Amino acid sequence: MRSADNSVRPAVVEDAEAIGSIHLQAMKTELAGVLENPSPALLASLKREQFTRTWKESIANPPDGRHMVLTAIAGAKVVGFAALAPAEDLSEATSLPDGPAPLQEHPAEAQIVALEVADSERGKGHGSRLLAACADMLGRTGAKRVQVWISGGDAGRISFYTEAGFAPAGVRRKLQVGEQSLVQHVWYTQLQD
Repeated sequence: MRSADNSVRPAVVEDAEAIGSIHLQAMKTELAGVLENPSPALLASLKREQFTRTWKESIANPPDGRHMVLTAIAGAKVVGFAALAPAEDLSEATSLPDGPAPLQEHPAEAQIVALEVADSERGKGHGSRLLAACADMLGRTGAKRVQVWISGGDAGRISFYTEAGFAPAGVRRKLQVGEQSLVQHVWYTQLQD
């Protein structure tokens, strides 16, 4: 997956600091966009060192071959990342009334746990390259369907995944974030028949 000096490759431990920084900024931006008045204390509690440590461990010691971290590179700089894992069990999630429930009959085998691009690098094709690389990697594992959780009200992410062929699965969950609840919906796409 190469375009001039832009590419996607498997992450290495040395990428963890850049990935942690990108993830931290993306998390703060998302929470500020989807929560009603997120507390400054909540946002301040998110520390780059924690994110870096988590990503270093995830890259160095994946539980198995179905867990993968990919990085988007511009020149020699890490500008984005994606993480893949086996799909979460949706039995604890809430099905929406009258909503489609395609994943209940035919569950997804894989999940995009994260797909983030640095703010300064958005709109340059890195997210699309990461998503295409995810599809390639998952295709090699035999996965037929992939799912991703998207926060309600995250218009940018909804647009990105819709344009890539994802659709709502009719399932949601509520997460407690500080003193507020965050509602996320599962979106999915078919990779192969």
